[in-house]
Amino acid sequence: MTKLLHVIHDFLNGGIESFLFYLSQEQLTNKNLEVTILCLQEEHKITNPRIKSLPLKIIYIPIPPFGKSFKRYREFLRTINDYDIVHWHTFKPNLAFLSRFSNTKHVYTVHSAGTLLRQKSTYRDFKAYLFKKFLNQTIDGIASNSIYTQNFWKEKGVKTKNNRVIYNGVYFNNRYNKENVYQDFPHLRGKFIIGTTSRLISWKRVDILIKAFSGLTNSDSNTVLLIVGDGPEKEKLQALTKALKIQDQVTFTGYKSNVTDYQDAMDICVFASASEPFGLVAVECLHLGKPVLVMEDGGGLVEIIEKVDHRNIANSESELTSLLEKFTNNKDRDREEFNQRKTVAKSFSITNCEKNYWELYCSIVKYK
Repeated sequence: MTKLLHVIHDFLNGGIESFLFYLSQEQLTNKNLEVTILCLQEEHKITNPRIKSLPLKIIYIPIPPFGKSFKRYREFLRTINDYDIVHWHTFKPNLAFLSRFSNTKHVYTVHSAGTLLRQKSTYRDFKAYLFKKFLNQTIDGIASNSIYTQNFWKEKGVKTKNNRVIYNGVYFNNRYNKENVYQDFPHLRGKFIIGTTSRLISWKRVDILIKAFSGLTNSDSNTVLLIVGDGPEKEKLQALTKALKIQDQVTFTGYKSNVTDYQDAMDICVFASASEPFGLVAVECLHLGKPVLVMEDGGGLVEIIEKVDHRNIANSESELTSLLEKFTNNKDRDREEFNQRKTVAKSFSITNCEKNYWELYCSIVKYK
């Protein structure tokens, strides 16, 4: 029996938390693993409690990035030494340094890479330098969530030995009903829906989708844009629709927990993100058989869509408009690729992901 400890900063509503939730859930079916999670926050401050519903042990050791509690550091080191493998999903320089004195093996899943629009700073550059040293000097096995992510860090000097790509596994929700969407937004019933599900932040570039939609020459009242999600860019994006005089054709839903219902209601799904490390939402939409359009600088998103149809990758805002026009003019085109999309999506199943991580764990036990 291999004792495995996942280390995460917090159970936030986000891609890393979702990935850990599904991976640890699947790992519970592996009879060779004993799975535990170490959360670096206080239990009463947890904002998303769903991981707590899993039948596994969760340890809470609250340690801030520059914490000064020697007692907690000692508790952290004692805890990780009780496990055969520590699987990291967060980087804290203080804990990275401390882990060098442990007697366990370490795995790190690299969930992020540089993006075109994320703010740069001396602090970020220095943290990236420390992160590289942590990966090269302490980590026994690296898993990047896409070739894009792997290449980004290799160019920064991260080692290539025992460094592999393991795409994030997706748990496919088969319980969805787009009627829930029409109940909340009756005006969408019977419409041809171009949509996206996204946090409304700058590097998700929802503004590109809005501008591309506004450029449709054949657009009529039956074609609408549906934007599912919330974030600091929401008011700016709403103002953009008014400036382009398309506000009557655009619906902002705000945050929705039943995202799959909304994805199922869409006829075309668009994700215009820059430098996305993976692209969970794209896989989810492909599993529903939906056509997915992305931008050529979309990072991991491009790797996913290339497996379906490279023609669905736009190199500019105007080309995205052209792709939207092709689908709205030929509403039968997407049916030709329906089964192919679902097949590609299934290759990203959480079951395959868990098997790949088990192989990585086994290589680490034998690696040094």
